[in-house]
Amino acid sequence: MTEQPLWNDLLYALRQQECILVLGSGVSTGQSAGGEERPLVELLAHYLADLIERDNKVVEGNRNNLFQIAGEFVRHKGHTALHRETEAFYAGFKTPNAIQEALATLPFHLILSAAPDTLIVKALEKVDKIPELIYYKPPGMDRAETNKKINKPTPDRPVVYNMLGCCTEPASLVLTESEQLDYLQDVIRHSDAIPNSLLEVCKVEKSVFLFVGFDFERWQLRLLLRALKIDGEEQIAHWAVQRPAALQKDTLLFFKDQYGLHFLDTDTASFVRELTQQCQQSVQAPESGAAAIKLRAVCLYAPEDEAYRKELDAHLAPLRAHQHLETWSDALIRPGEAIGTAIEKAIDEAQLIVVLASADFVASENLYRAQLARAMERFQAKQAKIFVVLIRRFAWEDTLFAQFRLVLPQENGVVKPVAEWAQHDGAWTDIVNLMLRHINYLLEDLKNAVPS
Repeated sequence: MTEQPLWNDLLYALRQQECILVLGSGVSTGQSAGGEERPLVELLAHYLADLIERDNKVVEGNRNNLFQIAGEFVRHKGHTALHRETEAFYAGFKTPNAIQEALATLPFHLILSAAPDTLIVKALEKVDKIPELIYYKPPGMDRAETNKKINKPTPDRPVVYNMLGCCTEPASLVLTESEQLDYLQDVIRHSDAIPNSLLEVCKVEKSVFLFVGFDFERWQLRLLLRALKIDGEEQIAHWAVQRPAALQKDTLLFFKDQYGLHFLDTDTASFVRELTQQCQQSVQAPESGAAAIKLRAVCLYAPEDEAYRKELDAHLAPLRAHQHLETWSDALIRPGEAIGTAIEKAIDEAQLIVVLASADFVASENLYRAQLARAMERFQAKQAKIFVVLIRRFAWEDTLFAQFRLVLPQENGVVKPVAEWAQHDGAWTDIVNLMLRHINYLLEDLKNAVPS
């Protein structure tokens, strides 16, 4: 088991958004033809080697080494064929594995990935986070979009940076040994190879790096850490999940002396499982006597505004973790459950009701006349607080929403729909901060109502 001081340091860095997760290609896995769980890069190498042999050619490189096999493939069939086959290969793997799903639940704000797939992005989306994917583009490709100003990442809206390109744009991929050398030269020599805005906004020079899924005997990692501007003289400890016994002594000393990197004597699955448990324990509020008070919140919205509901849900994540808040929307209705009954029950049990107002909401007889009316009954009886959030512009002043003293969000005292904000995060942050004040009042009322 890993020592507790490490967990204390990692958990603190996570809370401060100063812990950067760096995923090696060993984290992305799939099943081989024999049912064995293998890294996707190894499976791709085998796939390309088989294609070479089908042309009665001899495979000379290590069948587990993608860089070698991809280089041979190019010599036999060319870059276009390599890109086509690589894109087709990754299209067959769409489901994150258990380790990726577990990592996605943790509050990492920035994830650097050496794998070319998008499985970690899918894992983040699966837990209702809103990741932003950017990826390396070699010289000759347009880097303007990649190097644009990046919004400050948060645990609910993390940035994922694919360091070796992305399978959705095969021309960006670093697949062969020669391409790998070109990549290392690019990131060391050119300031725009890794977006400066990414390094700046994430305070890389002050962050703790956590490496998972790498083999540090590969010499290329020495240059990659240099490109990431990791400096051992900063007296910041960085961590890598790889058993020290699997490494040469000079390798251990080099990474510790040059980069302040410490190796953890555990396997990836065990480490991720324990890190998840430590995070869960760190956010559990102490309970005394009866079970902890829970404030129930429900979100009413039109199907056309589902994307905005997900954005709000992501911004409510910190409140769920620290303010005893339970959120509900019709997205949680189980198959076979009566939809109308489930929504009515949720409204009747909610102390906080958020209404995403739009023309589509008003156009729905069920939403506007039934669900909103039921919510207003609880509001008028002082059993619930209602927050009206204007999503898209429409003539709301002539609707029931005009009865509410406060319609959100506002800019300089004027109601401004979320859709019209240049950055939706700014609107949701203002909304959630206002909600937080009322949540504290409601929680205090609930605690006072519980018999001692």
